[in-house]
Amino acid sequence: MNTDVLQQARAKYDRATAAYWQQRDSGGITALDPLDPDESDEIAAGAKFKARTPVGVTVLGVWQRCKAELDAAAANVRRDRGDKSCPTCAKDERGPALPAREPGLGVADRRLPVERDEEAEGLL
Repeated sequence: MNTDVLQQARAKYDRATAAYWQQRDSGGITALDPLDPDESDEIAAGAKFKARTPVGVTVLGVWQRCKAELDAAAANVRRDRGDKSCPTCAKDERGPALPAREPGLGVADRRLPVERDEEAEGLL
């Protein structure tokens, strides 16, 4: 049952990622400018991109929600398989927690989709 939820979450995430890239390509979501004083503060806080249009804001919010749902579904599948570790906790009963490495079950948390060059090189 949880694997079905994971597959559905993966499909929604893939559609949201496609919409994210469409907005990046059309200028609805752009890289922050380090020379802009307002944006340099956001960069210092860890942000890399900003939604510039209402559609970009919506797409970015939907992508983030889909990412959270995918991460939760992957965690449920890992728990069903007996993994009691927590990738965000400092340690669990077996020692330091390690991020999941199984394909399709999530990797280290990312707040934005991987850049196209990372995806093409198979870094994830």
